[in-house]
Amino acid sequence: MKNKSLLMASQDDKMTAGRILIVDDDVTLTSIMVSRYKNRNYSVAVADNANAALVLMKYALFNLLIIDFYMDTMYADEFIKKVKRIDNNINIIVLSAQKSTENAKYLLKIGASEIVKKPFSPKEMDEIIKKYIKE
Repeated sequence: MKNKSLLMASQDDKMTAGRILIVDDDVTLTSIMVSRYKNRNYSVAVADNANAALVLMKYALFNLLIIDFYMDTMYADEFIKKVKRIDNNINIIVLSAQKSTENAKYLLKIGASEIVKKPFSPKEMDEIIKKYIKE
């Protein structure tokens, strides 16, 4: 899925529980998440890199971003700063395999809502999403 972004909507946006943008180049992970959250009535869009995500954000409003710490075109910190200039109120969940608490603290300071350690359970992600998208 390199350099190709995919926009997927579950149904009419008025009928969805919320809009999620997933920014990750891991095709397996994004496919699983898209399937899971479309089935839970969310509208889900996927971008395989930060630049593609920023383009999608110009054309659609999202309630929540789920982003990978390491992205092809920029790291999470730079991406978060750019996103917050577009929408300062958007919630951002960062997926990270890093063990460093310093990076996590910094990302939270600049605007991330939550850091989720990889690997994570689907149920854990369900609860986190419910926390940021009120039905």
